[in-house]
Amino acid sequence: MTCSALPRGGRVSLVFPASPPASFVPVTAPAHVPPFNNVTDNNPCGVPNLLTAGGADVSAQALCIGHYQMKYGAGGVLAYNAAIGATAGAPGSFTPAGTTPPASPADLIAGRPCAVTPSPATAWTTGQYVQTQLAGTPGRAYWNGSAWVAGTAP
Repeated sequence: MTCSALPRGGRVSLVFPASPPASFVPVTAPAHVPPFNNVTDNNPCGVPNLLTAGGADVSAQALCIGHYQMKYGAGGVLAYNAAIGATAGAPGSFTPAGTTPPASPADLIAGRPCAVTPSPATAWTTGQYVQTQLAGTPGRAYWNGSAWVAGTAP
C-alpha cells in the first residue's frame, strides 16, 4: 500500500469562485495539480507506508515516512519500521509483517531500536525461536516467559 496523502499529480477539488456573491451557486470542479517528479521534487507520496514508528504501530494512518514526519515531526519517526512484536514458531516471525527485526539477539534483549512484545507472553516451547538479522544459529532468540534469551527454546 502506498501513502494516502494526496501527491502532486493527483486531483483536488476547488470551489469557484473563492468568494462567491450570496446569489451564486458554488461549483466544485477538479483542478489538476502539477505532475510529481521524484528526481526534482523529492515528493514522499507514492512510497510505501510507514508501519511502525518509535515502537508503536502506525500502519492505520496510511502515511509514508515523509508525510508522517510532516504531521508529527522528525522525533516521531524514531526507529521507523522496526518490529514491535514477535510470534513464537520454528522459526517464529516478527510483527507487523514487513517490519525490520532487531540486528542481533543482543539488540532484541536490550530493546534496540525498540522493545519487542512476545506472543505468547508465556514461555515458548521447545524448539521455538525468532531469527534476528544475524544469520544462522547465532541470530536466534526466544522468550523464556520473562525475558528474551539468545538461542532456541530448550
